[in-house]
Amino acid sequence: MSIMSESENKLIKNYLNSVKQKLPEWLKWKEEELKNVLDDLEAQLYGEARAISGGEELTDADIKEAIGRMGTPESIANLYKSRGTPKFYLTQELFDFYLRTLLFF
Repeated sequence: MSIMSESENKLIKNYLNSVKQKLPEWLKWKEEELKNVLDDLEAQLYGEARAISGGEELTDADIKEAIGRMGTPESIANLYKSRGTPKFYLTQELFDFYLRTLLFF
């Protein structure tokens, strides 16, 4: 595996940060799931860039083309937004009431 230049690394980090900012709030709250999503995206980016470079050392152009193929941060985030927002039917304030109701019926 070739060593990434600082500018290549910065291109990828900036892209991942942009994606992270656009992701839905419910995903941002789940730190481990968020980390997995960003790690997977980073691995896909590197894989795509390596395919573009044809096994040669990666260049900024390879990284930029890979990012272009992946899509805009908005389009990546929309994949997660289309899953919908998890619904919370019970608020913390009503939870005690809910438990008491369950125990009496």
